[in-house]
Amino acid sequence: MASLPDMASSPYPAGSVRALLATDLVTEATRTALQARLDAPDYKPQFFDADTYELLRCIAARLLPQPDREAPIELASIIDQRLLAGHSDGWRYDVLPPTVKPTAWVWAVSGKVPGLCSGPRLSS
Repeated sequence: MASLPDMASSPYPAGSVRALLATDLVTEATRTALQARLDAPDYKPQFFDADTYELLRCIAARLLPQPDREAPIELASIIDQRLLAGHSDGWRYDVLPPTVKPTAWVWAVSGKVPGLCSGPRLSS
């Protein structure tokens, strides 16, 4: 297996995901998928517009803070990609809007929740 890439700029701490990828404990398909995520360029939103995407980043930072990371894992891009592709976890409550049309996500990040992002924001 090749040597590990420089982890200085990675949001993953040394000895975690990248180290695991260098072992036989990970299948080739999993290794390929995880390596693609690690090597991904800066993400440009595709489902949300830029302002709504920034709000989603703020919400993710508030709900799932990552103070132990110099560069937080970009959760908003994962949500944006899943919504664009129409992927869901396979279930929802009947009273919620259909996941085919991600209305609930659009409602949630509409910016109408006062004070949600009044604290520290992620740097761009």
